[in-house]
Amino acid sequence: MQWRRRNGSVSRGLLGWAYEHGLMNHAIGLRRSAITVLCYHRIGSATSSSTSGYIGNISATPENFERQCEYICSHFTPIGVSDLSESISRPERLPPRPIVVTFDDGYKDNAEMAWPILRKRVIPAIVFLVTDHIGTDRPLLCDYVAYCFQQTKRTFANVAPLGPTYLETSGDRGRATAAWLARTKALPASARWPAAKALRSSLDVTVPDSAFWGLYLSWDDVRRLASEGMEFGGHTRTHPILAKMPIARARAEIAGSHERIRAELGQPPVAFAYPNGSRGDFDVAHERAVRDAGYSVAFSIEAGPMSIAEIRRRPMAIRRIYIGIDDNMPRFAAKLTGAYRLMQSQPFPKVSLY
Repeated sequence: MQWRRRNGSVSRGLLGWAYEHGLMNHAIGLRRSAITVLCYHRIGSATSSSTSGYIGNISATPENFERQCEYICSHFTPIGVSDLSESISRPERLPPRPIVVTFDDGYKDNAEMAWPILRKRVIPAIVFLVTDHIGTDRPLLCDYVAYCFQQTKRTFANVAPLGPTYLETSGDRGRATAAWLARTKALPASARWPAAKALRSSLDVTVPDSAFWGLYLSWDDVRRLASEGMEFGGHTRTHPILAKMPIARARAEIAGSHERIRAELGQPPVAFAYPNGSRGDFDVAHERAVRDAGYSVAFSIEAGPMSIAEIRRRPMAIRRIYIGIDDNMPRFAAKLTGAYRLMQSQPFPKVSLY
């Protein structure tokens, strides 16, 4: 353990040195034709007591997001998902070092925190919507579970499937939330919400109807943002892990999100993002279902960047770089060089996405 801490400290020090001396910029400059896609969830504070929902979904503070956007504009050419989709058949239209900014789920802070920063710098972006939750107080499972752990008065509980769990501090409750979400991903999709309701009972928590109001975008928000230039894509209707459900239900989740966005915005969405999106969360049958639903491109959470040739071979599984709250500027820059794929164990921790 001590060796790992020392090794991680050395690695972070080397990253900082490389960043300060411009080596990251040089590495990015060598990848003129690489297509970089970033995956964010929320922009906000992970430490404020007023922050609701699953803290693990916060990708950056507004201050750090602004720094990241400045770096993007200095070293890349931001393009929209529609531009990327069109370039599959016309790759000569791609600018040098293209980069795409994406957000998953459809949180309200995408409009309130992220979009003003992006718009000021003329950076296109797309939000992948969990359509049954937009404009409602119906929580995503991760936010419901986080609420239960945050609000419990118990300092210790026997929590299935974790077993005996200490809940004395906010750190304890945050770790328990992440562990519960990670452990239950192995369950069939139909079993996760019953498990969450059982968790609420074991923690002796009451969840009021108003607990999640305003956490997600409304459809009026979506229409306003679309009129200002933001793009929107599908992220299923209810955010199940597609590989954990029958393919017929997965197809309904995929097609349903496409239909709802088309009905609300008056035009079909171009792009889709797989919930969770790691290897094993979807397969070629789901890629086929996404294409059949009318999407042109789809995105995973496997680390990028990619070449246009790779994207043309598999446009329904474009890799994205996950951005997390612990990504300081050296680590952010390193991820954008493609180093994340080589250094995923150190200094970058494995992420546990919802």
